Amino acid sequence: MKRLALIGILVCALAAVAAPASATSLSFEFNVDHCTDTCGGGPYGTVDLSQFAPGDVLVDVTLDPDVIGYVATGFPGSFAFNLVDPDPEIAVTFVNPGSGWQLLNTVAGSYQFDGFGDLEYVLICDACDNGGSNPQDVQLTFHVQAPNLTPESFLELSTAKNAGVYFVADIIGSNGKTGPVGAEWCDGCDVVVQDTVPEPASLLLLGSGLGFAARRIRRRQRA
Repeated sequence: MKRLALIGILVCALAAVAAPASATSLSFEFNVDHCTDTCGGGPYGTVDLSQFAPGDVLVDVTLDPDVIGYVATGFPGSFAFNLVDPDPEIAVTFVNPGSGWQLLNTVAGSYQFDGFGDLEYVLICDACDNGGSNPQDVQLTFHVQAPNLTPESFLELSTAKNAGVYFVADIIGSNGKTGPVGAEWCDGCDVVVQDTVPEPASLLLLGSGLGFAARRIRRRQRA
């Protein structure tokens, strides 16, 4: 009976280590064009989401090299997204660029972008002058923070019928035309990553179980 108990402890400890922590990454592609005429032909860039910490999603936006940059052509902001209901109050921390951008409002609103309907959260490019006169060709990277926020929290489409997208950017294309482009879910780009490194709690459980088993075996050998 004692031997079975020791085996049970070892099995439980090993099972705890074998169960990895999981995290999800999602990718989207700017391939819907509602620029004046066209911004030159997509795709215009990508959006990558990853879980940085509990309630903290890292958003990494990469424009295509042919895109001149972000602009401010009269829409509520230069970048916009939705979050699934119930819409949380959020905080945004910019990684890159370190200045020149800000969150319009911490709570959800209804912000209209031509062709795409309404989106809820908007980033303003303060560094962009009105129109296309001072485009910002930057890698846009920022954290969105809210309770229980995950990459899947961003899977809410804008309100336009048959033209809903997950993200919108106001850009100037390679041909000098400006306007909003929308990002759809990049089919085949989203990846579920299983973290194979055991969590600290799992390692602690394994160490405790093995240590206890070793002490019991030594006692039996001395007896």
